[in-house]
Amino acid sequence: MRKVFAAARSQAVKRRAGLAFVLVVGLAAALVAWTPIAGGRSGGVRVTCKTRAIDVYFWPHGHPYVKAYRFPANKAPNLTVYRRGSVASRAFFVFLSARGFNYANTCDLATNPLPTSWNGGPRKSVTATRRVRCAFPAIVQIKAIPPGGFRVLRGASRYELMRGRIAAKGSSLTFDRRYCKATPVPGVK
Repeated sequence: MRKVFAAARSQAVKRRAGLAFVLVVGLAAALVAWTPIAGGRSGGVRVTCKTRAIDVYFWPHGHPYVKAYRFPANKAPNLTVYRRGSVASRAFFVFLSARGFNYANTCDLATNPLPTSWNGGPRKSVTATRRVRCAFPAIVQIKAIPPGGFRVLRGASRYELMRGRIAAKGSSLTFDRRYCKATPVPGVK
C-alpha cells in the first residue's frame, strides 16, 4: 500500500515540477518579448505614408485657433505633418508634441533599427511658427522619437532630410533648403 501512495505522490510532485517549469519558461519568454516594447524610446516609431511631398506645421509656442485652416487652439508646443497642399483630415500624417505622438492609420509602420544621421544638403533652422513645405526627390519616412524628437528620412535609408525637437522651451526645426521652404502660417503671429 505504501508503494502505491509513494508512486502517486511521486507523480504529483513530477506534475507540479513540470507545471512550474512551463510557467517559468513562459514568463521568461514573455519578458524577453516585452522588453523591446518597454524600451521603445530608443528606436521611436518610423512610418511611411507613401509620399514625397509634405507640409510641416511647426508650432514652437503652441497656437490659437487658426481660422485659415480651422485648426483648433493648442497651447502646447507641437508640430503636425500633412500631405503637401492640404489640411483635410484624410491628408493628416503625424502629430508630435513633447508628451507624445500620433500617426494616421493610412501610414504603414516601417521598422528600421538603423540609427539616423543628417545627410541633407544646406541646412536651415527655424524656431518661430512656420509652415515648412517640402517636395523631396524620393518617398520619405517619418520617425517620431519620444519625447519630442522628429525626423524625415530619405526612404528606408538612415539619411535625415529634416529633424525637429519639440520641448516646452527651445523647440527647433532644421531642414534641407534644397527641398523645403518655410513661410509664415496665415493668420498666426
